[in-house]
Amino acid sequence: MATDLYRWSSIRLSIVRLSIACLLAATFAVAGTPALSKPASAGAFPALLDRNVGSVMSPLMIHNLYWDTAWTTNNPGLSTAQIDDATRAMISSGYFSKLAQYGVASVAFNGSNQADPGCGTAPASFDYFAISGFVLCEKHFFNLAPGLVFMVYSPRSATFSMAGFSSCTPGTSGVGGFDFQTLPSIIPPDVPQVFGIDFTSCRSTLNQATETAAHEIVEAATDPLPPFDWIDNSVAASLSLGAILSLFTAGEASDLCEAGVGSPAPLPIPPTAQMPQVTGSLGRYDVAYYWSNSDGACVPLPHTVTLSQVGLPFAGSAIFDGVVNTLPFTTTVPDGTPHFFSFPSPVADPINPAGIRYVTSAPGFTGIVTSNISRTATYTQQFFLTTRTNPASIQPLDVSLTTSGWHNAGTVVSLTTDALITLGSTDRYRFDSWLVATSTGGTGATITMTAPQTVTAVYVHQGLISFNEVGIPGTVPWTVIVNGVTTSGPASTWFDLGTSLTFSYQTPVPDLTPGTRYMLTSTTPASPIVVASGLTVVGQYQTQHQLTVSTIGLGTAVTHIFNGATPLGTATDAAPLRVWLAHGTALSLSADAIVSGSGAQQFFFSSFAPAPPATLNSPFATTAQYSNIPQLIADALANGSINNHGVANSLTKQFQKAQADIAAGNHAGALSALRAFIQHVRAQSGHHVSPAVATQLELNALLLYHQEICAALAAGQITPRTAARDYAYYATLVIALGRTPLPPC
Repeated sequence: MATDLYRWSSIRLSIVRLSIACLLAATFAVAGTPALSKPASAGAFPALLDRNVGSVMSPLMIHNLYWDTAWTTNNPGLSTAQIDDATRAMISSGYFSKLAQYGVASVAFNGSNQADPGCGTAPASFDYFAISGFVLCEKHFFNLAPGLVFMVYSPRSATFSMAGFSSCTPGTSGVGGFDFQTLPSIIPPDVPQVFGIDFTSCRSTLNQATETAAHEIVEAATDPLPPFDWIDNSVAASLSLGAILSLFTAGEASDLCEAGVGSPAPLPIPPTAQMPQVTGSLGRYDVAYYWSNSDGACVPLPHTVTLSQVGLPFAGSAIFDGVVNTLPFTTTVPDGTPHFFSFPSPVADPINPAGIRYVTSAPGFTGIVTSNISRTATYTQQFFLTTRTNPASIQPLDVSLTTSGWHNAGTVVSLTTDALITLGSTDRYRFDSWLVATSTGGTGATITMTAPQTVTAVYVHQGLISFNEVGIPGTVPWTVIVNGVTTSGPASTWFDLGTSLTFSYQTPVPDLTPGTRYMLTSTTPASPIVVASGLTVVGQYQTQHQLTVSTIGLGTAVTHIFNGATPLGTATDAAPLRVWLAHGTALSLSADAIVSGSGAQQFFFSSFAPAPPATLNSPFATTAQYSNIPQLIADALANGSINNHGVANSLTKQFQKAQADIAAGNHAGALSALRAFIQHVRAQSGHHVSPAVATQLELNALLLYHQEICAALAAGQITPRTAARDYAYYATLVIALGRTPLPPC
């Protein structure tokens, strides 16, 4: 249908125009502009809204009309989807719930339409009649039900102008919107329709548009025919025209609250102030405050946020919407608006920030405020515990050292630390004690946090002292005594640096096989030592073998055993010689050639059996064979080497004569008896005495003869000349027998 069907173009009488213009001039509710100062309410405060005729739009059915055939494209940021979502959010959030006290029982959203091409986009400048015609055109074109409250949104490109009033353009001031009724329609016939209009040319942001819309919807619902329904009659202080007209600009429900939260006030709401908000599926939107008689305040009711603290000995603070505020802090915020706050934690002590702080677990808040919030942060005092080691250089290696950190005042903190900290194979630190803390035994301790504390785990530097050896086979056990304690070797023990150590290696160490042993020859370093670092003491061992020389034929007589020119000791038949010699010692054993027994009995060495080896490489035992001449004669007679008893008896008596002279100290006489014996043996050799026995008897007698030469000379029984003659006799016979004579006396 053409718009002009609803414009009353045929009956726009000048008087009608004038009366409507006067009414409009009075009813323009300037959204976002200050409320007028007014006297006290005509009724009992706070019931500021008076019920006059009292007709309301109930149920309140809201229908959005967008006065543009391409609204969303031509009005970016003000999409129909967003504005419709805001309208639904106003209803679902309960924003309109306080209207029930005025008789608006229910609220619903009836939908929306943008301008049908037949109704057209708003002209660049329009008046009330254009608005009325557009609403009626849309109503009939879309066959909309009667009783709706039409919320009209004019495009940014169009401005209102009539009777000296105009909507603002961006950057200017002016009317933001108003609510009224359309003219009745003749063709087709229709009654006036209640509407509100939002001039987006003036309030062009989405939040400004939704705030203006909320303002006008509330007033259209509670005062659908201004000023005859719910309105503050006290605004008109007199019956003058100006006073009566003020009812339209300052007396309706939303007008009373244009100054912001709280009770009506003459001051305008700051442009940057927050408005209450509702939340839809596409976002959150500003809405306007309106007066509630039952609350005696503008609604939605603002909410109080109160923040405080306990536990801080100084003034605390909280961060509210990014601003630090000193506690206690109280502020008022619009309903449904987003806010956030938090309590700082930790908070440093202003006097000793390095060691004292305060913490709280009080939660912060981030969200939509829909009720009063009161939050008290309880702070707990904490002290800083510093843990360290002495020396400090080993602290990075102390893996179980209690970490430095904060602890609540009065807390008993359990401390731990490593028992040992190893730096290398021979270098470590031993835990010794705690400084300041109370030991619980071992490496454990506790400390009560009554102030900032520093505890130190004290360590002692140790070196690993090892005792080893060279020269003992690995299977042979040995020991070492360190500071009086015997330990099986090889041994390793940790000692504190500066400790004095006295040690001794076992020596000799017997081999697992008898007859071999290991003799300590030196240690490097030598005992004692003072521990300055880890080190290894090495004992040097020499392998030794036991040489055993027994005798046979001596009885109790004693012989001397030699290895080369080195005397080894003595031996008897009852007491063999046992001596230890180094492994590899060259052997050249000898024994006394003549041994004098009791009664001047003479024993003559014959041989070692078994014969000694050239080198001693293992334990060795041998026997020195001795015999005397009477026994040799008797043995030879028994085995037939002497075949004549008379010869045997004669030789025995001759030698016994020499022994008797020796026993009597008659060495010169002994020399004569020995010469007779030697000559007798030589004469019988090969006859009654075998040559072998004769040679043995003669060599033994010559050996004794040499001894008696020396004894007689020493006793002065012969002269040197005689001794020289006797020696020549001796040497000639020894050489003749194939032996080497002994040197002269």
